[in-house]
Amino acid sequence: MTHHVPETEATRTGGPVPGGSSGRMTRDDDERPGRLIRPLEPARDFDSPLHSQGALVVGADRLAFVSGQVGVRPGGSMGADLTEQTLIAFENVERVLAEADLGMPDVASLRIYLTSHDAIPEFTETARGCLCGHRPASTLLVVEHLANTALLVQVEAIAAGR
Repeated sequence: MTHHVPETEATRTGGPVPGGSSGRMTRDDDERPGRLIRPLEPARDFDSPLHSQGALVVGADRLAFVSGQVGVRPGGSMGADLTEQTLIAFENVERVLAEADLGMPDVASLRIYLTSHDAIPEFTETARGCLCGHRPASTLLVVEHLANTALLVQVEAIAAGR
């Protein structure tokens, strides 16, 4: 079901969002005027340090879709472990976003693929540093392996900008 959110002063300036969201912001940065992406956080018993339950994009003129980025540097060398591959994957996402004059704060959604359930805590801690407090809507999937079996993580992104 699609809900139309009418543009109001609140939606243009980063205030509470009508239509079911509590409007609760988790970072001062999320409340700055002109913010295009606002987290949607219905009331619940816990907050995730890494993602929001949803993201509302208002007033964007451009969308960037970043294909799955992995832990391989532009020169072709692969990260040695999950932490290094995660850092490289996010650097690669940022590199693609920069081509569209966007950055990590412009990311509305992430899709992450890991090759081990046991890797989730290490990935989460590393990704938290890469996101610098930004919490886009996210989905994390554990898969048997990626296209190259030495790869441990892949990150896709959707970002919005003016």
